Amino acid sequence: MQKVLKNYEELAEYLKDAKRILYVHGRSAEKFSRLNECLDSLNAILFHFTSFTPNPTLNDAKNALEFFRANKCVFLLTGGGVQLLT
Repeated sequence: MQKVLKNYEELAEYLKDAKRILYVHGRSAEKFSRLNECLDSLNAILFHFTSFTPNPTLNDAKNALEFFRANKCVFLLTGGGVQLLT
């Protein structure tokens, strides 16, 4: 289910029970220190997936799914572009 969150407090609350999170993002997401602080505060293992093209293809999605399954993730978080919280 897709969920739109309005702030970092909502994000932390929403992810509080997630233990293995796949975070799909571009390189620019590393600049968002508040988001990184929020993710670092979680009691979870965070896997980063950045291996996709600027306009992701079906193959990119398949690779992300393989990565998700191989790392036994239970939650998918995406960030970047205008979707990223500010």
